[in-house]
Amino acid sequence: MIFKDVVDKSNFDDVYNYLVKNDAKVKTVGIDRVKRGYEDIKFLSYKDNEDGFTIVIELVEEDGEKYYNVSGLKSDEDVFYSLMYTDWEEWLGFEVDEQLINTMNFSKITAHCFWEMTWRGWTKEELEYNLAIQEKGKEIQESINELKLKNKLIEDNVLEDIIIQYKHAETDKLKIDIEVAIEELIESSLIAEQQAKYIVENFDDEDILEAIKKHWNLII
Repeated sequence: MIFKDVVDKSNFDDVYNYLVKNDAKVKTVGIDRVKRGYEDIKFLSYKDNEDGFTIVIELVEEDGEKYYNVSGLKSDEDVFYSLMYTDWEEWLGFEVDEQLINTMNFSKITAHCFWEMTWRGWTKEELEYNLAIQEKGKEIQESINELKLKNKLIEDNVLEDIIIQYKHAETDKLKIDIEVAIEELIESSLIAEQQAKYIVENFDDEDILEAIKKHWNLII
């Protein structure tokens, strides 16, 4: 049985109650938001299980605490993989451990998997939005790495684009990624002094300002 079949046989009220029981903070997310995410996975189409994953859920005890661990077991390997960052459509196509089907009800299986699936967003829309933000941060880091490899000063138009993205960053994660990238440019001497003055005008991050003061002895 694939996970899509399990989700189809589950009940939202039971899934939500299991989620709250597992972590009371789920209540702060809001039941409507959780329900939108549940409906997303219920109505998504599944992808073929090309990697041969089987979903396994085990009760683990660590440092005196018990918790459920969700992982993927590859059919041709005796290795367990984290499925945390796996596409939802791929999740739905994974086989579910037969022993698990016989010992845990469908709603509880769905709840444990749903918890693992939603680290980057409770709904499909949130997930795609956060992935897009993550991709922006990755693109900026790749640009920085290329400059470092070539030992080349950043061009004004590239710096301007980074600053625009910083000013309009929609998440703290993206702002932090950009701040770290700017610090790397400064420490690698890939920013001209005039550009450093421009950065001072547009950033208020203490680490960046301190790096500029140290590098150019600028009075800020």
